[in-house]
Amino acid sequence: MVVDKIGRRKCLLFGAARMMACMVIFASIGVKCLYPHGQDGPSSKGAGNAMIVFTCFYIFCFATTWAPVAYIVVAESFPSKVKSRAMSISTACNWLWQFLIGFFTPFITGSIHFYYGYVFVGCLVAMFLYVFFFLPETIGLSLEEIQLLYEEGIKPWKSASWVPPSRRGISSEESKTEKKDWKKFLKFSKNSD
Repeated sequence: MVVDKIGRRKCLLFGAARMMACMVIFASIGVKCLYPHGQDGPSSKGAGNAMIVFTCFYIFCFATTWAPVAYIVVAESFPSKVKSRAMSISTACNWLWQFLIGFFTPFITGSIHFYYGYVFVGCLVAMFLYVFFFLPETIGLSLEEIQLLYEEGIKPWKSASWVPPSRRGISSEESKTEKKDWKKFLKFSKNSD
């Protein structure tokens, strides 16, 4: 599976960047080129075709990154005790937002036309920043190791190089106390001099 080779963060970051590029081009063509003689004049066939092409590129980018990977991230992010509830809530929120976007889009596009694409660009920028600053890489980690990753406070942009304690030759209990027992280390180093 591609996600297991590339990683969750990279898939989501590249997906958001590619969707952002497609949406900027789509919205810009719609705003600047689709109606060269004003909203009351005829539309440009070439601009319309270009918008269709970039819509297809956008769908491809979404379908290969965010659509499947979001469910993987949600499944891996929560402990077993609350996983079923958390996944239910996240799926319900996903469907709610899809409904709201589908319901309100005709009203919004009737008011601001293709500038609506720039609203989605803003959302995509927020998605990119959220993944970069808050979502750690969990590729190849068990649920217990993911929990340790969160407990150790590893920065998400450094999480791809994080090695679980069990693979470092340290037990998980030692890992939890490893940072807390620095005073013992200092006492030991003074005694050894």
